Amino acid sequence: MAAAIALGCVPAGIVGLAFKDTLEAAFGSPTLVCGALMATGVILLGTALAKPGDGEVTLWRALAIGLAQAVAIVPGVSRSGATIATALFLGVERNHAARYSFLLSLPVIAGAAALQTGDLIEAPPSPDMLVALGLGAGVSFVAGVGALVLLLRLVQRGWFAHFGWYCLAVGGYGLSVGFGG
Repeated sequence: MAAAIALGCVPAGIVGLAFKDTLEAAFGSPTLVCGALMATGVILLGTALAKPGDGEVTLWRALAIGLAQAVAIVPGVSRSGATIATALFLGVERNHAARYSFLLSLPVIAGAAALQTGDLIEAPPSPDMLVALGLGAGVSFVAGVGALVLLLRLVQRGWFAHFGWYCLAVGGYGLSVGFGG
């Protein structure tokens, strides 16, 4: 599993380092974010058609899932959605797919935090901003844990594809109200 996690992180590491500035600028494009969210919705809905798998995460599957994680660096593409969907399409058993997706996120999140920490050291925020950043990180952590618990339950019950409707609705709403500016 450790080798699969290491291999699965390589594509995201390469893309994240090579295109850091371009990817950060992409957050300023609501059209891109809403479109990517809608594409995520279609992919997630497609998982309902995936044959139930009983496979493990092999090194080949880890690389393919890692490529999906690299694509998910694009704002609006769900990282867990992309990795779990890819695993399901490749025949990985649902619980293994969800667990691997979670484990695969840890090194990538740590790497992204290290990159952002470097930026903070170069241009330190004010004390007030540090408090806001700390509170934001804490709230994000709690919300992330809650979302993860919900996601794992959906995957285990075979309801993962239903999250696609949410992605389509939010992306479509964003485009319809002019977020796509």
